[in-house]
Amino acid sequence: MKSLHFRFLRFPIEVHPIAWIVLGFILLSRASGGPSALLGGVVLAVVLFVSILVHELGHGLVARGFHLGPVQITIHGFGGLTTHRRSPSPGRSMLVTAAGPAAGLLLGGVSLAIYLPLVLAGFTEGLSSTSPMGLLVELLDKLVWVNIFWSLFNLLPMAPLDGGQLLDAGLVLLGVKPIAAHKAVAVISIGLAVLVAIGAIYSGWWFMIFVAFLVLQRNLPALGVSLGGRRL
Repeated sequence: MKSLHFRFLRFPIEVHPIAWIVLGFILLSRASGGPSALLGGVVLAVVLFVSILVHELGHGLVARGFHLGPVQITIHGFGGLTTHRRSPSPGRSMLVTAAGPAAGLLLGGVSLAIYLPLVLAGFTEGLSSTSPMGLLVELLDKLVWVNIFWSLFNLLPMAPLDGGQLLDAGLVLLGVKPIAAHKAVAVISIGLAVLVAIGAIYSGWWFMIFVAFLVLQRNLPALGVSLGGRRL
């Protein structure tokens, strides 16, 4: 399976094969529920793809504005990655990092501004999930929740999430030495990851357990340990 390459807003964008696997899994998980559930899976897949792309474009546009090119965007699985030259200014780094969640919140806010009047006017009642209006309502609903929830979650101070990167750059901006800043962020990240894992187990939201595992995997080595307990 090959990556898909295209350009959007003059950015080179790569869709990694694992993204197709994840999107395919979403569709397969809905297929047994009939045409209505399958259409819902298609809507969710589209929303995830668009939301990830908008988030990464937020990073990319600000990085390009600061002349940190070349900028490359990669979409993989449930997330994405925007690569660019590192800024020597912690303040600019923070702006580039914050632009991703800001773009997601903007998309979620615009979707909410369209969705809420439809709900208040009663247009969403009794709609068929396979009708054009029903699909539009479901699209807006998912755009709101995916973008607002994930953007706010992404701002939690856990590396490698954007919030962790913002905290790291902010500490350096305040005069903390980079190594000390990295260790402080690692400690905070580990503590929050444990809380996220506990909440995920309690609520049955297993995807968040995966996120917590990735956060632990990323930050434990900064404290000289690994998930296997071996000193590094």
